[in-house]
Amino acid sequence: MRINSTVRVTLLDSVGNTITNNWILLAGEWYRQGLCSTPYRLIYLRVDSKDLAMTKQELINWGLRHGYAHDKYGHMQKTEGESQTRLKLQEISVRFEIRYKIGGSNEWMKRKGGYYSKLTVNDKDQLCGLGR
Repeated sequence: MRINSTVRVTLLDSVGNTITNNWILLAGEWYRQGLCSTPYRLIYLRVDSKDLAMTKQELINWGLRHGYAHDKYGHMQKTEGESQTRLKLQEISVRFEIRYKIGGSNEWMKRKGGYYSKLTVNDKDQLCGLGR
């Protein structure tokens, strides 16, 4: 979940009352938008997935912050020492690939992948939601 992003959530308090409103996550505490003086203790949280969906542009911005650069094919590559990784950007999904030397040639091998709508960035700015 992105920090400082506003989402529409349904909150269930300790008595069982539900409150649906726009909420914002600030420094690990949930605040109702417009009333940011008191943090709420969450007992149960349901967030609409469309509110958390990452866009392709947000993934590109994340990659640029983490040392990835665009290649001539529109994907993003990063080289650290002798290892090369790539974010292969597709229309609705991304593939995380590592370049391996197989025989006499270098080949990209898929390690993980996922749809943009399932990806999030946690409070440590790490990409979450990539599966096998």
